[in-house]
Amino acid sequence: MGKPEQVCLTCCGESVHYPRFGDAIRLVKATGATVELISTLATAPEAVLREMKRRLG
Repeated sequence: MGKPEQVCLTCCGESVHYPRFGDAIRLVKATGATVELISTLATAPEAVLREMKRRLG
C-alpha cells in the first residue's frame, strides 16, 4: 500500500474545532503528504491559527 499524496481535513462542521487538530496536521505531514483544509477560519481559536501558521506556513 502506498503513502497518501494529499489528505483533506474536513468534516461536518468546522475542522479547526477538532480537539486534536494539531495532531492531525502532524500525522499527515509525517507521511509526506500535503494537507488540504476546507475551513472559513472565522471561528478558529487564535492558538489554532498560530499552530497552523507554524506548521503549514
